[in-house]
Amino acid sequence: MNIDEFCESVMSLRPGNFMALNGAAAGILGSADSGTDAVLQLQRTVLEFASQYKQGGDLQQARKDAIGKVMVAMTLDAITEEKADELTEAIVQLTKGAN
Repeated sequence: MNIDEFCESVMSLRPGNFMALNGAAAGILGSADSGTDAVLQLQRTVLEFASQYKQGGDLQQARKDAIGKVMVAMTLDAITEEKADELTEAIVQLTKGAN
């Protein structure tokens, strides 16, 4: 998977669970739809990751940020564990050998 395909796969994501955290998101996070927020944050972070990737910027920090947002989205049930694994593996493969 190249960087453009990776970005495309993330930009096409939609929250998987309308009631994130089994409905407790409103009390815990102050939002009734935290899944949408998590996916939007993931998408923004992936765009920043792609920008750093293409410009040869600080890939290690961008990689950590992107993987972190993937984990947050999975924790909030916005994406499945399988999708999170797929995205994390793609990030690792794209940054393999980067300093």
